[in-house]
Amino acid sequence: MLRLIVNPNASRGHLEDKLPALLSALRLKGFTYTQHITHKPEEVFEVAQGWDPINDTLLAVGGDGTVQSVARLAIQKGFRMGIVPFGSANDFASCLGWSTRPEDALRRLSETVTPVDLGLMDGNHLFVNGLGMGFDALAGKLSYDAPKQLTGMPRYGWAVAKGLRQMENLQVQIIADGREIYSGKSFLVSIMNSTRYGGGFKVAPQAHPADGLLDVVIGKEISKPVLAGVLPLVLMGQHTALPYVIIARAREVTVRWEKPQVCHLDGEMLPDCTECHVQVQPSVLQLQGRLNAYT
Repeated sequence: MLRLIVNPNASRGHLEDKLPALLSALRLKGFTYTQHITHKPEEVFEVAQGWDPINDTLLAVGGDGTVQSVARLAIQKGFRMGIVPFGSANDFASCLGWSTRPEDALRRLSETVTPVDLGLMDGNHLFVNGLGMGFDALAGKLSYDAPKQLTGMPRYGWAVAKGLRQMENLQVQIIADGREIYSGKSFLVSIMNSTRYGGGFKVAPQAHPADGLLDVVIGKEISKPVLAGVLPLVLMGQHTALPYVIIARAREVTVRWEKPQVCHLDGEMLPDCTECHVQVQPSVLQLQGRLNAYT
């Protein structure tokens, strides 16, 4: 039995335009399914009461927020999980090389199950893409105040322009697998499980969601004009060789800031934090489908 977990707010509220095609394809291919609408992440656990991990497969229908909440249920209860990437950004599905077409999503349900990694912050915050601290989180926070008529990249561009005026280089210490890899001023630290977040920013273009490691991306002290010029390179994943960028890989990472720093997890804002501890959770998610970007 397929258990569709649907976020009606995905795709900026336009999911209703996409859902009929998916349901029609399910019926055409003879799938047995139930559909469950959830408005909050905790509702995923409420609707799953009585489901059978042996015979039921979860199908996350939405964007990265939906994928994250369904993944949490899947690993806690032992379900297999599929994804229909119907969100606005679909960063996780994109890094796997998956298209957003319903027929492709259903084809993946007949493919092999692939174990993939997830990240865990401070023992209770799970993420599929990454944790961002500093400038990118600041821009994400400011984007909530953008004019309503702005969507997608124009909305983020508005937030970036405003965020550049507030950007700070703060003292940070980063310890990876028990070894200090950086101590100094920084405008951004990202800890990545996949290659991208933020609707297409390829923060860690070499990250692999099934290698048992996290990619740590550190932006060293930088001026505001230089940062403005770097952002287009991040969209293309061409920033990794810059002299003010450090990239390392590790299983465990501790980050300590001199004062509370703005943070987000898979694009969702967290309370500002001074210190956090992040661990990779290797091969914990049984994902239905091949990882086209890596196989």
